[in-house]
Amino acid sequence: RELVEQRLSHDQSPKTLTFSEKGSILNEAAETAGFYPSFDYNEQEQKIYFQLFNCPFKEVAFQQPEMVCGMHHAFLRGMFEALFDRVELAELDSMTSGCNFCAYRAVVDNQH
Repeated sequence: RELVEQRLSHDQSPKTLTFSEKGSILNEAAETAGFYPSFDYNEQEQKIYFQLFNCPFKEVAFQQPEMVCGMHHAFLRGMFEALFDRVELAELDSMTSGCNFCAYRAVVDNQH
């Protein structure tokens, strides 16, 4: 959440941002966190698909995937909740299950 909020002007409300601007902020925040993200946006369906090609805690994630993946999920949810009223976040693939990246789908309400 904090990484997203740092990208907003001091008095800027997420309500004033377009869907695309919110997507750019999410991408910048994920890059800053070291996730090496790739985002695809579908504004009509209010869905955001994204992949994270790096896990800053990769070594620990393979030893304790529930803890690390749960922490990442909460971190990502906080980023989305800073910009959108409602977020349904689903993990589609994970590095810990043999994939080269972690993949997610977020269904959002853009009224925030």
